[in-house]
Amino acid sequence: MKLKKLKGIANNAVNVGTGCLHYPFGIISPPFEIKVDLLRGEMNPDMKGDDAEKFYKDISRWFHEVLQKEKIPVEVIEEAVILVGPTKKPNCIIKAKGKIYSSNS
Repeated sequence: MKLKKLKGIANNAVNVGTGCLHYPFGIISPPFEIKVDLLRGEMNPDMKGDDAEKFYKDISRWFHEVLQKEKIPVEVIEEAVILVGPTKKPNCIIKAKGKIYSSNS
């Protein structure tokens, strides 16, 4: 299992268009901060019915698919979140086996 690949996965999760998904309009930034839990496909605060909900659920599905493709068991992932808001670049943080892999580092 090559956990060093998690850094690239974190980068791809927030680089839409060149990363995990190809959306013609780019990343969706809400007017307030949200936390996207990639393991559960949930958002805090809940964005039921919003375009952001569909967008980030697609990224969560992609995240699980790429873990499987890279043969990284989901059980080794302690936390996988995207933090996004109106004024800063989205940051994907993945914690696995005591290490942190971030798209902003």
